[in-house]
Amino acid sequence: MSQRAFLRNLARGEAYLQEAPTLWDVTFQTAVAQAELEAREYAGHYHRVAFHRPDGTPVHIETTRPELIPSVVALIAHPDDERYQPLFGTTVTSPVFGVEIPVLPHPAAERDKGAGIAMCCTFGDLTDVQWWRELQLPVRTVIGRDGRFSRETPEWLAGDRAAAAYEDLKGKTVHTARELVVAKLRETGDLVGDPTPTQRMANFYEKGRQAARDRLDPPVVRPQRRPRRPRSGTRCSPAAPRSSGSRRTCGTATTTGSAASTATG
Repeated sequence: MSQRAFLRNLARGEAYLQEAPTLWDVTFQTAVAQAELEAREYAGHYHRVAFHRPDGTPVHIETTRPELIPSVVALIAHPDDERYQPLFGTTVTSPVFGVEIPVLPHPAAERDKGAGIAMCCTFGDLTDVQWWRELQLPVRTVIGRDGRFSRETPEWLAGDRAAAAYEDLKGKTVHTARELVVAKLRETGDLVGDPTPTQRMANFYEKGRQAARDRLDPPVVRPQRRPRRPRSGTRCSPAAPRSSGSRRTCGTATTTGSAASTATG
C-alpha cells in the first residue's frame, strides 16, 4: 500500500530525489532506522581544542569527535549564554585546517556541557542534523558509505594548508583519523592538556557491538526519495526541476538536491 501511494505521488510530481543524511551501517552497507538503535554507556575522551578569532584569540570547545574537525561548518552556543554572545555573527578559523566558519546561536546548545559552545559537523550525530537544517548550514561530508575518509580532497579544504593537513586522512578509518587529527592538534598547540576520559550514553545498532557513532560513522549523505509536503490549505502540484545547489525544506531535512519526476536506485 505504501509503495503504491508513493508511486502515485511520483506520477503527480509530488515527490523528488534529494541528498539527505541517513544512518548507515558500514559493515552491512544498509540504512538503519532509528527504531533499530539502542542507547548504551560508551567510553570516550573529551578533547579541549582551540579555534581562533581573526585577532588570534582562542575560542575553546570540547569534543569527543576531533576527527570531524575537517567537516566543521559552525560553532554554536546558546543564545542566552553571555560568554559567547559577543561572538555571534563573527567568524573563527578551525585548528589544523584553517577553515573560516561562523559562530551562531541556537537554543539546543547546552550551556553546562563541556565548554558550553560546540562545533557543528556534517554529520556527527542527530543534533548536527538539527542545527544544519534549522540554521541552513552547508554540507561538508568527509566520511563515505564505506566508513572511511574521502580519498579526494574536499573543495572547502582546497587551500594549501588545509589540503596538506587532509592528505594524511585520505582513505583512513574513523579511529585512525582520530589519532592522526589529535597528533596534528598537538603539533599546532591547539590541543589543550590531555584528553579527559568520559562515560556517556551512545546509540548502538541493535545488531552490532560497536557504537552507532563509530560503526554508523556519519550519518552519511545519500539520495532519498521524499514526498513534497504541501503548505496548509494548499495542494502540491508538479514542479519544474530546481537547479543543482538550490535548497528546499521537506520532512526532516533541508538539503541540496533537485526535483525529480523519476528516481532510481
